[in-house]
Amino acid sequence: MLTYTFSRREKALILVLAIILLFLAWFVFVFQRTTDEINKIDSDIAVVDSQTTVASAQVKRMYAMQEAIDKYKAAGVKPTPVPAFDNMTPLMTELNGIMGMTSSYNLSFDDLDTTTSTDYILRGVTAAYGSNTMADAENVVRALAKGSYPCSIDSVTIADTSAGLLSRLTNGSTSGAVNSSVHATFFEKPPKKTAASSSASTTSSSASSASASTNTTSASTTSSSKAAA
Repeated sequence: MLTYTFSRREKALILVLAIILLFLAWFVFVFQRTTDEINKIDSDIAVVDSQTTVASAQVKRMYAMQEAIDKYKAAGVKPTPVPAFDNMTPLMTELNGIMGMTSSYNLSFDDLDTTTSTDYILRGVTAAYGSNTMADAENVVRALAKGSYPCSIDSVTIADTSAGLLSRLTNGSTSGAVNSSVHATFFEKPPKKTAASSSASTTSSSASSASASTNTTSASTTSSSKAAA
């Protein structure tokens, strides 16, 4: 029977090789897996922190909104009801009435926004108008904000042309010592989605676009007449 005796040098090399193999096994099966788990936990913590920040901001906003609601209730202010779609004709009547306090005006309607909000249909309108004084221009904005139909005032530009200031109007031309432009978004309740109302909703949208085009033309004609007067 053959026997082989390892030399001291060979035994040292085998021991070093065994240590290297053990280290590689520990690195692959223990260290690397542990590191991956730690990285995953850190990532999950970051996601939770982000969600917590968003949730905290939402809670603060809800508290602020509730405080505002309570304040308005205490003052006896009644909420303005949101009209149902399509509110184009009554809205045009109110806008023409508000713009009656101007020297001239031009109304331009955006395309209906049905994607930004799932609760409301958004109808944007830009009013460019001329006024005799700054106070008259500001009264128009107040009238829009306190009108019969709920809206958000998105932007306001008021320029005193008599003082040589540049006007940043975006729609048409106006006459008066003060030129102004205001963009407002009006809210309407979407129709209930049923199989029967799907085709009716399409027809209503077409009628609304036609009505908007007709009324905008009417508003422009009124504006031109008032400006000529």
